[in-house]
This record gives sequence, C-alpha cells and structure tokens, in this order.
Amino acid sequence: MYDLHHICESADAWAKLFETPEYLESVVAHNCCSEVDTYVALLIALDYHGHAADLMDQHIEADSCRDRHPNADQVILKPATF
Repeated sequence: MYDLHHICESADAWAKLFETPEYLESVVAHNCCSEVDTYVALLIALDYHGHAADLMDQHIEADSCRDRHPNADQVILKPATF
C-alpha cells in the first residue's frame, strides 16, 4: 500500500534540494539534456516552477544547448503561468 502523504513529503524534500547551489550545480554538471528535461517536468508538476526555470537556465548556459530545448523560453521566461 502506498502512503501518499509520505510520497508527497519526499517529493517536496527532493524539489527543495534545488534551493542549495551545490545541488543545482551538481545536477547541471552531471546530467544530459534529456535528464534535465525530465527534472524540469517533475519540478513543474510539483509546482516548483522557479526551481525548474533556474535549472533549465543554468543547464543551457553551461552546455550551450538551447536548440535542444524547444520549450526553454516557456520554462525560463514564464514561471508564473504554470
């Protein structure tokens, strides 16, 4: 049986890790574009759009890969709309 409360608390705890610069930098440094896209989608689904925008922005800046993220502008520039 799944404990939905525990699942939600764990998901929030994971999302809040992106508030620490070291964790954000580590994710940016050690993940490819498709993995970052997955993290961004999860963060948006958990209502952490600001963290998703920061991750996408730093990833694109570090890897110079804007062309691989067609929805990057929507993620970065419109955090209040999600």
